Amino acid sequence: ERTNFAKQLGDVLDARDLSPALVHLDLDVLDDSLGRVNGYAAPRGLYEDDLLECLSILPKKVTPAAFTVASFDPRFEGGDKVALLAVDAIKGFVKSLIETGALTKKTQDQ
Repeated sequence: ERTNFAKQLGDVLDARDLSPALVHLDLDVLDDSLGRVNGYAAPRGLYEDDLLECLSILPKKVTPAAFTVASFDPRFEGGDKVALLAVDAIKGFVKSLIETGALTKKTQDQ
């Protein structure tokens, strides 16, 4: 049975006011079936949909003050797949920031 990481994260964030939040994503939280992120990757981690859902709820629950991505060594097997997943996750997080008004989208004319 898969863990509902987003629900657990939401429950923690609902129980405590953690704003402003420094959001730090270690990519070795990903399930190792998605690719080896580094030498510390482990089974039973987050799948892509888990990661995207967790990152999308963060701006709805806290006010992010910073966002970092770490613990990725592209030399490991599946590094290209993990890199693309990380880019999708970052884009999803930024989209959530825009949707919640935490970040404003500006055009080149502004």
